[in-house]
Amino acid sequence: LSILKELKSGKYSIGRKMLLEVCFEKDGQSVVKYAVNDIVISHDTHLGISDFKIEDSVGNSVRYRADGVIFSTPQGSTAYSLSAGGPILAHDVESILMTPVSPHSFFNRSVLFNSSEHIKITNTSDSSLVINVDGRCKGKLNTDEVCTVRKSEQNIKMLTFTENSMFSSLFRKMRIIGDMD
Repeated sequence: LSILKELKSGKYSIGRKMLLEVCFEKDGQSVVKYAVNDIVISHDTHLGISDFKIEDSVGNSVRYRADGVIFSTPQGSTAYSLSAGGPILAHDVESILMTPVSPHSFFNRSVLFNSSEHIKITNTSDSSLVINVDGRCKGKLNTDEVCTVRKSEQNIKMLTFTENSMFSSLFRKMRIIGDMD
């Protein structure tokens, strides 16, 4: 009800937020899916270890053995990536955040890529990996198959209430959680 009053009074702004896109092959066709929050690549049974190689657009690469990997937008940084130990990004910082999920290595830190980066993920596992976009399964990566994650040329318009900035909303939620103890 108070939201309707704020809409009527004009106490809001409309901003554009970046989207991520993942491109992969499905049945011999190139498929592109768009994410508002995140793209997660993980073992298809959620019980196994995922092996994959991450490569940037200039050829630097790293291999991971982990439960999976999360690529998130700045607005998605407070979702699954945060739960997996990733940082919180301001929503106006255009970038791609990569957070490994329970990596089996000493290098377990998130990596922040420039929004112009094209990130190639190769499945080096013995079994297939699934591609989840905003929590929904959208495809598979079989052994040695590749997908690419990058900032989409498309974006999304989002309504923001002027008194409800990203950080004030986050801090309010954190206080609520802290008060539950």
